[in-house]
Amino acid sequence: MDASTRPLVRIFVSHRSDDHALTRPLLRRIRRHGQVHPKYEMAFWDSDHDALTGGPEDQWKSALTDHRVVLQLMSVGWWTSEVIQDEEVPLCAGKILIPLGLEEHDLRVDPLEVWRLEKRLWYGDLTGSPRNQNRWALAAVNAIAARLDHEARCGVNFTTPR
Repeated sequence: MDASTRPLVRIFVSHRSDDHALTRPLLRRIRRHGQVHPKYEMAFWDSDHDALTGGPEDQWKSALTDHRVVLQLMSVGWWTSEVIQDEEVPLCAGKILIPLGLEEHDLRVDPLEVWRLEKRLWYGDLTGSPRNQNRWALAAVNAIAARLDHEARCGVNFTTPR
C-alpha cells in the first residue's frame, strides 16, 4: 500500500510528563516507524510534543476525546499519577487501549483486570543502546498494528478520514 491508500490512525499517547527520559526517545522512534508502516499510517499525539505552547492546561482532554486509540506508556509514575488515574483513565472508556509497560516491575494493578485487555507489552530497560531502543519501537508499532488488525476483524472503525 502506498501512503495515500493506507488508512490514517490517530493515536493518543498517555504518559506521565515526568517520564521524559524514557518516553521521548521511544516516541521519536515509534513515530518514525509508524509513519512508514506498510499497512497503517500512524499519527501519534502527546501533550509534550503536540500541545500548543501556552495553551490551556487541559488541552490533552480534548485531544484524548478526539482519538479512538490510546497508547499507554506505563511507569511507576503513570500508575501513581492522580491526574492520569482520576481524570485520564475514565476518559479512555470505549477506546482501543494499547498498554506498554516501561519497566516490568512497575505494574501495580493488572490491566487485564482493570480494562479487560488482551495483551501487555513490556519494554524493560529503555536506557540501553539506540539499536535496542529502535528494536523496541519497531516491536511497539508492530504490536499496535496487530491490535488494529484484530479490531478491524471485529468490525471496529478506528481510522480517521483524510
